[in-house]
Amino acid sequence: MKNKKNSLFLIVLLILFSSCEKETQLSIPSQEPRLLVTSFISPQDTVVSIKVSMTTPLYTSFKNIITDSVQRSQVVLSDGNQEQLIPLQSFKIQANSQDNFAIFQAKPSFTIQNGGTYYLKVTSPNGKIANASCTIPTPPSTIKKPAISPSEVRNKDQYTNGFLVEWETAPGYYYITNPLYIIFILKDNSSTIYQSGIGTDFKKYFEVDQSNKAQLQFIFNQYKSNDPFNYNLLTYQIFLIDQPYFLYHVSIEKQEKYQSQAPFAEPVSLYSNIEGGLGIFAGYTTIYEQ
Repeated sequence: MKNKKNSLFLIVLLILFSSCEKETQLSIPSQEPRLLVTSFISPQDTVVSIKVSMTTPLYTSFKNIITDSVQRSQVVLSDGNQEQLIPLQSFKIQANSQDNFAIFQAKPSFTIQNGGTYYLKVTSPNGKIANASCTIPTPPSTIKKPAISPSEVRNKDQYTNGFLVEWETAPGYYYITNPLYIIFILKDNSSTIYQSGIGTDFKKYFEVDQSNKAQLQFIFNQYKSNDPFNYNLLTYQIFLIDQPYFLYHVSIEKQEKYQSQAPFAEPVSLYSNIEGGLGIFAGYTTIYEQ
C-alpha cells in the first residue's frame, strides 16, 4: 500500500513539472554597423590623416556593406570657415573583413594652429554621419627643461634601476614618448657607438594639476652597460595634448592592463568623442624636444 502511494505521488509530481514546461523563443535585437573614426591632428604635421572603418555587430553579417561604406565614405575637415574634402588615400583589406579600414589623407588647405578648433564630418554612402571637433592646446608661455636623475623604480615585486623626470609646467594634459635612445661605448674600449632603445616604458600620458609639477618614473629595459648613464644623451619629446586625446589613450592602457588579468578582469570601455559613431578626433602640439 505504501509503495502504491509513493508511485501515485511521483506520477502527480511528473504531471505538475511537465505542465510547467513552456517553449520560449528569444529575440536577439539586431544592431547595424557604426562608423569608427580615428584621427589626431597637430600644427607640426604636414598632412592630416583620418582612419575610417565600421563596427561589426555580433550575430549579423554586413561584410559587403561595411567594405563599400568604408571605401566610399566622404570625409570633410573644417576650421569653422573653410571646408576641405579629404580624399581616399588607401584601403586596407584584412583577413577578417570586420578589420578592413580606409585611410583618407591630404595636406590641409588651411592652417592647423595652436588654439584653433577644427571639425570633422564623415558620411557613409548609406547616410550614416559621424561628427567630432577638437581644439589644439595652446602651449605655456614659458617651457622649462625637465630635470632627469637616477632613481630606483619599483617594478612588480622588486626595485630596479631607472630614472626620475621632474618637470615644472602649466596645468594640462601631456604625453612624453620616443624617439628615445641610450648611446654608450662597449666595455672593451671599442670606438664603435651602439644605439639601444630604452623600451616602451618610456611613454606616459599624464596630467599636471594646479601644483604645476610633474614627477615621472621610468625603468631601464635595455641598458646593459655598467658605465654611469649619461642623461645628456637621452632623447625624447613632450607633447601638449587635449583632454580627449588623454582620456582615449588612458582607456586603452586600462583595457590592455585588465585584459592581461583575464578571466577575472572587469570590461573597460574605450573613450569616444565621435557623435553618431565611435572613435577619437583629438589634437596635440609638440612643446619640447631633446
